[in-house]
Amino acid sequence: MKFKDIVAISGLPGLYEMISAKPGGATLRGLQDGKVQFVSNRIHTFSPLDKISMYTVDTDSEPLGNIIQNIQKFEKEQNGTLPQAKDKPENLRSFIKTVLPNYDESRVYVSDIQKLIKWYSLLKTVEELEFEPETPAETKTAETADTDSAETAE
Repeated sequence: MKFKDIVAISGLPGLYEMISAKPGGATLRGLQDGKVQFVSNRIHTFSPLDKISMYTVDTDSEPLGNIIQNIQKFEKEQNGTLPQAKDKPENLRSFIKTVLPNYDESRVYVSDIQKLIKWYSLLKTVEELEFEPETPAETKTAETADTDSAETAE
């Protein structure tokens, strides 16, 4: 499965694999339960993960794919353990500072870090997840993810 095929959907919890797109919406497979369903784009907004990024202070934003890869390195090389999404805000900010040292503390909220941890936990269950090289210019800023934070955080 390719990282660019995974989407977050406003109003629906979790992450989904895009199977096919149609004019009125898309056919998706849930990463948690594997159920296939059609989701209308009239009701929901689709946010491909490869188009989401987090704000940084020096380069304006860092693609989510790069952040996910940094977390993988953190777990493997430093034997780091991920905090729980419901941990104290100080622990979450300390964690994100470790994997993304230049993140913008004023524009990246605790809810964004919680969502990142939940998404990463889901993505770990996907075997053979393929990443493609990304550059910050190719992605949207975290505003896309910020608008859905309460809806997709579960």
